[in-house]
Amino acid sequence: MTPRFLKSFIQLAQSLFNENESYWDKKEYQIDFAKWIKCFTTDITLQTITCKPSYCLNTYLFGENHDDPVRSEEIKRSVHFTKAVQTFLTNVLFQIFIPEVLKNYFPGFYHLNKKYKKNSDWLTETMLDVIIKRRKEIDNMQSDEMIGSNLLDILLTLHTPRDPSGYDESEPPLTDQEICAIITEVSIADWCFTVWLLVKHPKVIARFREEISEILESTRVVTLTPISPRNSTQESIIGGKHLEANTKFLILHELIHKSPEFWENPDDFIPERFLKETNNEIAKNTFIPFGGGTRMCPGRKYDVELVDNVSKELKIQFTSVYECTEMKVL
Repeated sequence: MTPRFLKSFIQLAQSLFNENESYWDKKEYQIDFAKWIKCFTTDITLQTITCKPSYCLNTYLFGENHDDPVRSEEIKRSVHFTKAVQTFLTNVLFQIFIPEVLKNYFPGFYHLNKKYKKNSDWLTETMLDVIIKRRKEIDNMQSDEMIGSNLLDILLTLHTPRDPSGYDESEPPLTDQEICAIITEVSIADWCFTVWLLVKHPKVIARFREEISEILESTRVVTLTPISPRNSTQESIIGGKHLEANTKFLILHELIHKSPEFWENPDDFIPERFLKETNNEIAKNTFIPFGGGTRMCPGRKYDVELVDNVSKELKIQFTSVYECTEMKVL
């Protein structure tokens, strides 16, 4: 990500926090951090991608109704979008583990599969509509007009004459479908688990604040995406097992992150293992919460805001990722 993008990203986060603090100063709220952070992440994601507000945080605090009918309709679309994303995550696991014969011929599974497909189609169409409209707007802009610093504009201008990093005719621009895939990444759950682990280990908090950009431990202890489905393109040997070409298999991230072969005291929450001064070397491909290569998560360096009081234990749901479903904060 470019410095300009990161700067606008931080400014947006600060603006959202300031807005929420103004609400909390006027009235004492009890919030469910798991739900609150989903709304916060939705606001951050949509505004970072499109520079358009999603009103998700406002909806969480004040409900969907609004005096302005236009804004009320936008709020309802935002709520629909958030629920559709959550349904999509459940669908990923459904598609991986439910056999095709059940999905296509057994009534209960068939109707559920049809529901998931309808939801996925709606999400894809919604994202593609935003991408196509913005691409047309950029195409109609004058050559000297400033392009936005949001993620969508960056991806749309990549490998084009407007690319600030340089234009190479041999590199084709990203298609609408490729951009749609890039911007639908998972990032919500990490916030809840990081905060929860810190609150449960108060001695770590002071150290965490000093070295916040180095702390990656919570994503190892609670692996947000515990599995990755893969398909072997050729005959291979993986983990000592022989796989024929076109064999489907799963990479179990959680087993890698908890392996005593690579991690000392793997079940313990020890953020210091990631600090530079400890000189701990993390073996290649033993810590993979953010992916790698061109698919590396763009939000991996983003800091976590701490909360002080947790009144209940986490309620966790497993879809294609581990999801925190409830965490009350006073």
